[in-house]
Amino acid sequence: MPESDLEATETGLLSETSSALAHEDRGTPAAIPTSGRGARLGDQVYSTLIFLAALSIFGIILALLIQLTGNSMESIRHFGLGFVTKSVWDENTNVFGILPYIFGTIYSSFIALVLAVPVSLGAAIFLSELAPRWLRTPVTFLIE
Repeated sequence: MPESDLEATETGLLSETSSALAHEDRGTPAAIPTSGRGARLGDQVYSTLIFLAALSIFGIILALLIQLTGNSMESIRHFGLGFVTKSVWDENTNVFGILPYIFGTIYSSFIALVLAVPVSLGAAIFLSELAPRWLRTPVTFLIE
C-alpha cells in the first residue's frame, strides 16, 4: 500500500490516515460502495452471482417437488392422498397409511432436540466462560 494511505504507529500496527481523514473532513464515510455507480466491476459481478445463487435455491426446490410428484403419481392414483392420513398398514388388504410413522418421526426429533439443546448450550457456556485455555482449544476443535 502507498505510504500516504498507511502510517506505522508506535506499537507497530498500521492505521489508515490520509484517505480516511480526507473523507471525514468532507463529512462522507470512507467505505467502498458495493452498489451503484461507484462500485467496482468485480463487486458488482460477485453481488449478481450471489443473488442468482440465492434465487436458484427456489428453482432447485421447485425441480425437486416436480420430480417427486411425477415419480409418485402412480401410487397417488392407486392409493390416493389418504395414504398420508390413514393409520392402518395392512399388506393383505392393500390398505396403507403412514400417519403413525410421521408422528413417530416428529416425536423422536422433538426428543432429540430436548436432549441436544441443553447439552450444546452447556458446552458453549463452559467453553466460552469457564474452561481454561489449554482445555478450550482442543475441546472446541472436537466439538466442531
